[in-house]
Amino acid sequence: MRVWKLKKELTCEEHKSMVRDKVEEEEWKNLDVNEHWHKLKKIMMETAQHICGMSEGPCRHKETWWRN
Repeated sequence: MRVWKLKKELTCEEHKSMVRDKVEEEEWKNLDVNEHWHKLKKIMMETAQHICGMSEGPCRHKETWWRN
């Protein structure tokens, strides 16, 4: 996702308000901590994908594997 777009003030505020609205709509009673986290993570990721969009192409960062 293009999360660097959240550095812009207007985009950040839009993301905050959408997350806040979705959190208020959800039912949070009778959930354990892990269920709370997964629900909140899903809301934040879906909102960021909607507002920021997805990058095109493969990841530009490479992993380095060290061999002995």
